[in-house]
Amino acid sequence: QATDESKDLQKQLESEKAQNAVLVRKRDLLIAEGKTLTNQNKDLEEKLVTAEADKARLEKEADDLKAEHAKADSTLVELRQKILTLEGDLKSAEAESVAASVRLDKLR
Repeated sequence: QATDESKDLQKQLESEKAQNAVLVRKRDLLIAEGKTLTNQNKDLEEKLVTAEADKARLEKEADDLKAEHAKADSTLVELRQKILTLEGDLKSAEAESVAASVRLDKLR
């Protein structure tokens, strides 16, 4: 009977060793998966930092372009005003020229 009990205990020990080996493999796989996920997380965090820096740079560029656009619009308005002033000056000069011609004709 002791031998049967010994054989049963031996079988139970072997079964527990096999189960333990399976659990060790599962643990090792989970550790490896955890390391992989940790590395992926680090990569994603780096990409996020890069994306946020790119976003900030692009927002600054957009603000700079908006400022340049506003300045160009302002310059355009100034130039249009100068053109109108010059056109007015030209009409005045033409009128003065006509008036001078008339006075000259009268003097002749």
